[in-house]
Amino acid sequence: MFLAAKDPKTGVWLRARPDVLPTTMEIIPDVKTAVDASADVYERAATRFGYFESAAFYLDVIAAIYGEAKRRFVLITIEKSGPYEVVIDHLDDIDIDFARMRNRKAINQFADCLKTGEWHGYTPPGKPIRQLLMTNFERSLINQAIERGELSYD
Repeated sequence: MFLAAKDPKTGVWLRARPDVLPTTMEIIPDVKTAVDASADVYERAATRFGYFESAAFYLDVIAAIYGEAKRRFVLITIEKSGPYEVVIDHLDDIDIDFARMRNRKAINQFADCLKTGEWHGYTPPGKPIRQLLMTNFERSLINQAIERGELSYD
């Protein structure tokens, strides 16, 4: 299924491809796979992979097309190896609202790029090479190892 709606604030087209759109649209499901669907591991994966942002985006596009209504977004997750546990999680409304703010920032930036023709990347224009540093945590570990006499140039 393919959905499209214009963003009322920027005028850019928003497109979504939900796995399925139930007739009642009270619950919007999204099917996922995971190596580990246990709650503590899957919360981190869902956050890292942007599932909350996807949920907010899908719900907003659906609302733009079909009207505002109370809808729940659920992830139906199937583990990738036996016994292929299936877990259904509903996403918290507050977390979806937080994700909605991130989406707004991204949509605004996209609209600005369309308007100006300037597409921002990880490096500023004219500086194609950046300096990459170790994390402060890793530097701290190395300094501790040096202090203990475990690391040196000798």
